[in-house]
This record gives sequence, structure tokens and C-alpha cells, in this order.
Amino acid sequence: MDQLYYTISQVSESLGEKPHVIRYWEKIFTGFRPEKTKTGQRRYRAEDLAFLQRVRRMLREDGLTITGVKRRLQRRRRIMEQSDTLAEVRADLERALGALRGEDIQVHGV
Repeated sequence: MDQLYYTISQVSESLGEKPHVIRYWEKIFTGFRPEKTKTGQRRYRAEDLAFLQRVRRMLREDGLTITGVKRRLQRRRRIMEQSDTLAEVRADLERALGALRGEDIQVHGV
């Protein structure tokens, strides 16, 4: 599936879940909100599909409850935020070290 947008029926078929389950997950998990067309049809992006695949795996394969999935997703978001913060701190330290050495350092990735 290499499209820009997917319909709920395409997502449903890909995940092996009924459309009403996907709509339910949309309500209870805050990790994604598909766009809607003027007529109200949902348009899912590849990122939405990947998120739903993670949710499905945690629920169906890992056996987590909805609460467990929410906790795991929240923990993952916190780790990503901390990782971004650490990258910014590292870039600042590299610039400071370069300034102390009299170098003009360009830090990539931040």
C-alpha cells in the first residue's frame, strides 16, 4: 500500500479489523486523527496506518488492554520527547566546546 491517502475500507482490510473498530480506536487513542474530506470521509495517511498497526499488534498479539496500550504509547511519547531534548543539549554542548576551542562548529540533525 503505497498511496498518499487510504480509505477506512482499505485500512480495515489491511489491518484485518472492521471499520467500526478503527473508528473506535480513533476516539480512544490520541495518537492520530485522520483528515476528513468535505463529505466527511476519513483519509488515513501512512503514519496513521503505522500507528494503527502498532495499536493492533499491542492489543491482539501482545495481549495488552486498552489502558495498557495507552500507557505504552504515553511512555513512548515521553521517551521521544526526552530524546529530542537530549539531542538539543548535545548540540549546545558541541557548539560550546567548539567555541572554547575557537572553532566554528556546524551541528547537524538539530
